[in-house]
Amino acid sequence: MTNSFMKHLEAEITFDSGIDLQAIQKIESKFGFNLPNDYKDIVKVLNGFELAISISYIVFWPVDVLIELNEGYGVNEFAPGIILFGSDGGNQAFGYDLRDDEMKIITIPFIVMDLNDIEICGKDMNDFYQYLLHD
Repeated sequence: MTNSFMKHLEAEITFDSGIDLQAIQKIESKFGFNLPNDYKDIVKVLNGFELAISISYIVFWPVDVLIELNEGYGVNEFAPGIILFGSDGGNQAFGYDLRDDEMKIITIPFIVMDLNDIEICGKDMNDFYQYLLHD
């Protein structure tokens, strides 16, 4: 994968804790949809991390806890059609909006999670990286 986000990760983190394709497929089967390829490219080499990017911070959850964390935060109840994959380490969650085929990356508050409070961060991980750089 040659994109800005992956290049930043390569410069900042030693890749040694990825997840294999079978584990990703198992999670996809439980969720009932395929995760975007650029997301899978990241977790195949780095399954979960925390990192400051410019003035932003990201906690990228390990794939094997996505279901548990989404259930714990009541995402299906409070924000149906959203799947979270991480946070800013504070009040904002990062995730995918599954309500249309574009699967845009979004941010939504953890507290009083409401679909009306969604902010679009981009259409892919490169856009998301640009969002983190300029947030």
